[in-house]
Amino acid sequence: MNKIMQYFENVFHEIKLHTLSIIFYCIVNSVYIAKLNLYNKKLEGLSWLEIMTYNQGSSWYYLFFTIFLAILAVLIIYLTLKNRYNISYIQNWIILFCYLIILIVNCVFLVNAINNPILKSAIIFLLVGGGIISSKS
Repeated sequence: MNKIMQYFENVFHEIKLHTLSIIFYCIVNSVYIAKLNLYNKKLEGLSWLEIMTYNQGSSWYYLFFTIFLAILAVLIIYLTLKNRYNISYIQNWIILFCYLIILIVNCVFLVNAINNPILKSAIIFLLVGGGIISSKS
């Protein structure tokens, strides 16, 4: 039992930052996706303009926070791959690879959750707004 504990201490020591950052990201992302899914249910049946102005424009907050979380995930992946040379044991490589898979799956869920009504409405909103502005100039 002591050898097992010592092994996990070595693993955690070597990839501590990766472990903590990915756990933190997954918790924040999971809570956010749950809130976003509840928000998406409130938006069902609304037009694109109503979606983007619903609850004083809170759809924009969800859209920008999703972009922030996606950028954060890319940053974590970049830093993980950049620091891959500091990992010495093959077991740690496997754990790190699993972390990256979990992070990518979380990003897919995030994009899927925002893609339902908000992203589509934001694109239409920006295209229509851009068309109106360009037609007036």
